[in-house]
Amino acid sequence: GFREEGIRRASGYWKGDFHDLKCFGLIKPEFIEI
Repeated sequence: GFREEGIRRASGYWKGDFHDLKCFGLIKPEFIEI
């Protein structure tokens, strides 16, 4: 699994904006183990 740093790096970047994937529920199953 990823550490907190990994979660921050996992934040999606699209349309010129950063989005925390956790907030959108779009994180992949491997992230959920946190």
